[in-house]
Amino acid sequence: MFADISLNNDLRLQAYLSYVGRSSMEVTIDMISIPHEADPVFIGTTHFVMVARNKNGRASAVHPILSKNPEYKAIYQEGEERHHKRRARSSASFEYAPPLADEIQLIHDLHKQSRALEKQLLINQASIHPSVHSTKTDLATTADDMTQQPTIWMERTVFQNTKFMHLQNRNIHGKIFGGYIMRAAFELAWVTAVCFLGEDNTVFMYVHDIQFVLPVNVGSIVEFKSAVVYSESNYIVVQVEAMDVNPNTRQHTRTNLFSYIFHTKDPETANRDNADASDDVALISSSEADGDSKNNNNNSTAAVAVRAAPLVIPHTYEQIIMYLDGRRSLRTMLSGSCTVRP
Repeated sequence: MFADISLNNDLRLQAYLSYVGRSSMEVTIDMISIPHEADPVFIGTTHFVMVARNKNGRASAVHPILSKNPEYKAIYQEGEERHHKRRARSSASFEYAPPLADEIQLIHDLHKQSRALEKQLLINQASIHPSVHSTKTDLATTADDMTQQPTIWMERTVFQNTKFMHLQNRNIHGKIFGGYIMRAAFELAWVTAVCFLGEDNTVFMYVHDIQFVLPVNVGSIVEFKSAVVYSESNYIVVQVEAMDVNPNTRQHTRTNLFSYIFHTKDPETANRDNADASDDVALISSSEADGDSKNNNNNSTAAVAVRAAPLVIPHTYEQIIMYLDGRRSLRTMLSGSCTVRP
């Protein structure tokens, strides 16, 4: 999202086909705020990928798009690039491929950091090592000697709830409406983020990916489970998994997977909203890599103060994969590969 949504302004949603494959199509929707006495404000954009199926459930061909409009050709080209990137991400998914070389080194570094954290906790006689007797609602943090930054075990960020799927939330196909699942997942992601960063310090920024793996039937019991899977600078990635629970066998089947990105407020906004904002900020500067503190002090335009989020430390291999997946999500957003059209 690129701007706040005002309750006093009308909203315009404009949808258009941005790419068409053999049996799939990408629909882009732009959200624009319409002030009464000002120019329209671009709020954000999203891309929905839909597939055509025949009555037997097999892929059905869709009509190609032809256009001589240069602007629409550019839109279509961007959609085609996103299509190829989605396929590349899918083939490199941890479901099918092992971590990359740099990620393997990161796994080793995380292992060393985890060991150092456990050692420090033992020294402080305040271990937060997960156990069957520990609670996961406590978000207590500690300081790691390696980074001097607050750290927290990933399992300490977990929140979950369970919902019964009622008839009034069904769609035209008799299944649970996907928007209802999306709303429930985002609300849990928001709770997770504000408990991690603070209610007055959390800003929603980006939805990286939403996967509709299986439809949800009316009368189903769906369990939502969220966690902060990655943090870097002032960004955090919250992943929410929705699972259909079989009440007879207690078997959990994944139906949806959501990835959300939040960030902390900039100091000017945070200080305006909260006069008692913490002084614990990290200074990110273009000249910081050179270690030239004199230039940092003299050139205020080159440095931007941001609130650093606590570091998330995975503890199991499954959590490490979630950590790497969240890292990829943030890298995708920061690389600018998510195109928008104001």
